[in-house]
Amino acid sequence: MTLRALLRRITAAILVLGALWAGSACSRAEGDFTEQCRLLAENARKESRRAVRGADDNWLFLTREVEHLAEGEFWTKNWEETAVNGQNPAPFILYFHRLLEEKGIELILAPVPAKAAIYPGKLIAGAERADPATAEPFYAGLREEGIRVLDLESVFREMTADEKVYCAQDTHWSPRACEKTAELIHELFEEEEWAQKARSADGRKFVLSKPEKLEIRGDLVGDDEAEVLGKESLEVRYAGIESGDGLEAVAPDSESPVLLLGDSHTLVFQEGASNGLHCDRAGLLDQLQNRFGFAIDLVGVRGSGSGEARRSLFRHAASIPGYWDGKKLVIWCFSAREFTQSPDKLLEIPLERG
Repeated sequence: MTLRALLRRITAAILVLGALWAGSACSRAEGDFTEQCRLLAENARKESRRAVRGADDNWLFLTREVEHLAEGEFWTKNWEETAVNGQNPAPFILYFHRLLEEKGIELILAPVPAKAAIYPGKLIAGAERADPATAEPFYAGLREEGIRVLDLESVFREMTADEKVYCAQDTHWSPRACEKTAELIHELFEEEEWAQKARSADGRKFVLSKPEKLEIRGDLVGDDEAEVLGKESLEVRYAGIESGDGLEAVAPDSESPVLLLGDSHTLVFQEGASNGLHCDRAGLLDQLQNRFGFAIDLVGVRGSGSGEARRSLFRHAASIPGYWDGKKLVIWCFSAREFTQSPDKLLEIPLERG
């Protein structure tokens, strides 16, 4: 290990110990965890670091995501002070839901939990599963308004015993998490008449490969850390249709009854290594297509999954006459940190031009 790398590890350890000391007089309650997150994020901001190194040296956490966790029960606070954009996202989610409902289209919201909400002990030594505030009460409020919310938080927490659901050194979830999320969504809608008709009409045989190893360099790894951390190894199963050259990716289809909408969690492992997203044929889109047995439409952005994604959807739909006529389901997937950390001004964006 180089002297520079050793000094970075010592500095990271000091920061974590300082955060732990700040909460040492109290029991391991949620309040202690949020305070430690605040201290870690604050130090990262002071040093202009995009990522916080975890108590486990091999794990990195996006600073903005740690800041989101530092808000704890964010929905109980003043949104003007808690959210970066000063806005409560719930009314805008409800607005979108009602627009779709008027057209007979169902919305399923699939917020991707913060990495440290699932692996708190990787960020802060000794942190336990119950320490991060669960967002379930916020989602319960959305459900009361008729919005279907997929509870990935509790599912992922149960999977961590023997399955890796997040990349240790990347912002995103793992290929296994994409596969599990697709499985959960498919279970909800596989018996729908429109799903069965679309599968029959497509007619192609979608297949899933055997598990393979994929090595990546995570997007949170700085140039000065790459040599020390090395590449991260993930298990991946590719999805597509068989061709003469192996397994072929299936392109999104704007005429599909299902639309996948959201941030880069809809693109990772799907857009390919050349686009900085590690590989293709193993993202959420690919796994959904494999489960449903037909091509699915996609509007994914690398910006805000709540703001920019909706604007991109408006432009996408406006460019295709009768776009909404055949749609039955919209899957809106974005990082849960968007609830407090999105810089985008949220607007009531219509589905189509008036």
